[in-house]
Amino acid sequence: MLFFFSSEYFIVRSIRNKRKRKEEAIKMGTNWVEKPRFTRTNKLIVRMKRTFGIYGICFWAPFLLSVPIGSIIAAKFYGKSRQSFPLVSLGMAINALFMTTLAYLVF
Repeated sequence: MLFFFSSEYFIVRSIRNKRKRKEEAIKMGTNWVEKPRFTRTNKLIVRMKRTFGIYGICFWAPFLLSVPIGSIIAAKFYGKSRQSFPLVSLGMAINALFMTTLAYLVF
């Protein structure tokens, strides 16, 4: 919950830092071009968003990545949607139940 609702701060901060780097490069007289970085994780997130939509991001991003990163990603893509926070909460509860059950059955 903390990470989901504080994600706007992190998003605004990253935009502000990018704008600041651009302004500094322009003052120095260099061309500022930040190339997009397509990492394996970024490709996984985009593929999950396109394939599963809001349900895939809200259920599986906190499970596959981590709770803070997954919550921030879900809030970035679907933060304005009213159903995103309950879906993230439900997804984390289901994943916790699944992992706890699996841990007790295996060990």
